[in-house]
Amino acid sequence: MERHAQTIISLVIASILLWAGSSLSELREIVARQDERLVTLQRTVDGFGVVRNDLSSLRDSVTTNESTLKFLEAQFQQRE
Repeated sequence: MERHAQTIISLVIASILLWAGSSLSELREIVARQDERLVTLQRTVDGFGVVRNDLSSLRDSVTTNESTLKFLEAQFQQRE
């Protein structure tokens, strides 16, 4: 009877270890996928930074062009 109990306990412990190992393996895969998603997200965010810089440059150019246009309009009106 004691021998059967030891066998059952050994099987339970082995099953728990297999389950824990399997769960750990699945978690590692999930973490690896999350890492890849974070890399992709970081690239996207970096791309938004470039777009923001481009928009800032464009806004500065528009402001400069507007100022130049106002200056030229004033010069034109003085000649009339």
